[in-house]
Amino acid sequence: MMQDMVWGFLHYFAEPLLNRWPLSKLRDKALKIAMEHVHYEDINSRYLSIGLVEKVLSMLACWVEDPNSEAHKRHLARVPDYLWVAEDGMKAQGVGTQTWDAAFAVQAISASGLIQEYAPTLTKAHDFLEASQLRDNPSDNFKEMYRHICKGAWPLEIADQGLQVCDCTAEALKASLLLSKMSPGLVGEKIEAERLYNAVDVILSLQAIKYGNWGICFTYGTFFAMDALVACGRSYRNSRPLRKACEFLLSKQLPDGGWGESYLSCTNKAYTNIDGNKSNVVNTAWALLALVKAGQVRTFFKCKFVQKCNKMGIEGLLMFHQMSPLSDS
Repeated sequence: MMQDMVWGFLHYFAEPLLNRWPLSKLRDKALKIAMEHVHYEDINSRYLSIGLVEKVLSMLACWVEDPNSEAHKRHLARVPDYLWVAEDGMKAQGVGTQTWDAAFAVQAISASGLIQEYAPTLTKAHDFLEASQLRDNPSDNFKEMYRHICKGAWPLEIADQGLQVCDCTAEALKASLLLSKMSPGLVGEKIEAERLYNAVDVILSLQAIKYGNWGICFTYGTFFAMDALVACGRSYRNSRPLRKACEFLLSKQLPDGGWGESYLSCTNKAYTNIDGNKSNVVNTAWALLALVKAGQVRTFFKCKFVQKCNKMGIEGLLMFHQMSPLSDS
C-alpha cells in the first residue's frame, strides 16, 4: 500500500511539476546525460549489457527515446542471447557464464590427466577462450563513463559483453597457461605472451592499493587473484602485490584461527565479519589456500605466530568437517 501511495504521488504530483519550466530544463539535461550513459554501455557491450535486468531497462529506455531507433533494433536482435528452451518451456537467464564454465572445464580435464582423450574438447575450449579475451579497452574517454581498463581481461560471458571480471580473468588466465603447456598438435597454438601479460596487468590494476585485497567479497576475490598470480610464477618472496594480499588476509584472521567474512561486505563496501566473529569453513579454506599457494607459509615457516595461525585455521577446518552430517561419507 505504501509503495502504491509513493508511485501515485510521483505520477500525479511530481511528474507534472518536473515537466514545468524551469524544472523541465533540469529534467531534460538529466535525461540527456542518462541516455548518453545508456548508449555508451550498449555500444561497448554490443547491446548485451551486463545482464538481463540491465538489458531490459536499457532496451526500454531506447524504445521510449525512439521506438524506431537503430539502438532499439540492435537491442531486439540480442534478446535471443538470454533465452533458452527447457523441458517446461522458454526460460530467460540472468547472465551467461560461458567463459567461467570453459575455464574450469579446461582445468578439470587437465587435472584428470585425460588430455589425449579429450583433445577435441580442449581444442574447442582453447578457441573459445582465445576469442573471448577482450582485446581493447572501452571506447573514447572511458574513465569519464565510470569504466576501467579491460584490455587482456576475460568477461563472465563472451567478448561481446566487453566487461572485465577479476575472478573470470584469473581462471581463464590459469586455463590458458595450462593449454600453453600442451602440444599445439592437440589443442592448437598457445595464446601470445603479450595477451597473457595484459591479463596480469588487469588483475593487478584491480587490487586495492591501500589494503591489498581484490573484489567486494574480499576473501573470495583475493583468493582467485592470488591463485592466478601464483600460476604466473609469482610468490610471496618475489611479488609485492602478493605480500600485500597475504598481509590483508592475515589481518582478517579471527582468534579461533579461521576466517568468517559476511555477505554484508558487498553492501557495506568494507570487510565485515559474520555476526559474533564466527569462522566460516568456506572463507577459511579460501584464505588458507591463498596463503599456502603464495608460499607465505614456507617463507615464514620459522615464525611461531604464523605457524600457530595456520595450524588454528586447519584445525578449524577439521572441526567443521567433523560437525558435518556428511563427515562419515
